[in-house]
Amino acid sequence: IVKTNEFKDGQKVKAVWVADDTNGAAPDDYQVGESELLLSEKSKDNGQGQFADGYWNIEFSVSKPNKGWPVGEYHVDLYLDGELYETLQFSVE
Repeated sequence: IVKTNEFKDGQKVKAVWVADDTNGAAPDDYQVGESELLLSEKSKDNGQGQFADGYWNIEFSVSKPNKGWPVGEYHVDLYLDGELYETLQFSVE
């Protein structure tokens, strides 16, 4: 989930999930999935993003792997108009 007032109408936002180290369950740096959204203030809710009170509330998701999430280290890269905006690290235990 992303909440920000820094993005603008018409920009493309993309989230890319990457498995960094899953102890061999997946190759290192394996791209698990991605989700992209074109921001539009005209649409109250386009399924993933909503603009309200001057803020974007954006929800990204990726399907859970068939065998569940392997224990390990992951990150999500957030892109704005094709440029890396932020990287968020997380672990599955």
